[in-house]
Amino acid sequence: MKRYKEKGGKIYARITYTDATGKQREIWRRAESKTEAKDIARQLEHQLKTQGSEAFEHHGTLDQYLDKWLVSQKQSVSERTLEDDTGYLRLHVRPVLGRKQLSKIRPLDVQQMIDTMKEKGLAPRTVKHAHSILGQGSKPGSEVGNPYFKSRPIR
Repeated sequence: MKRYKEKGGKIYARITYTDATGKQREIWRRAESKTEAKDIARQLEHQLKTQGSEAFEHHGTLDQYLDKWLVSQKQSVSERTLEDDTGYLRLHVRPVLGRKQLSKIRPLDVQQMIDTMKEKGLAPRTVKHAHSILGQGSKPGSEVGNPYFKSRPIR
């Protein structure tokens, strides 16, 4: 199959894959030339091979992701640290960002969470710590390894 498609006078890189539910999916990316489209398609195929189809599927919410991340943290942090982190997330992060899809979280959303905490009159250390915990859960190579955050860690 060709790795590119011309449609409406534009050139697109295109690959197909089977998602976690067994459904056939396509990924399209705009390219300037056929050569660039082939290169993009190769990169997408490599990403698919190394990270799996989950790298392209971001339907989960931050709450779902944080639940998995906290379970993975049980093995690497003390019980007290886990309790503290869970509390910060429950009180400050989840109410503002928890229901948002991972793919829809933007830097301004994180800033909104920080601003909300400051408006409540919370101490600067509390704001910084909640932000830090959120950042730890999104670090590349975190134990849960959400492929979405590997390319877009929260800062």
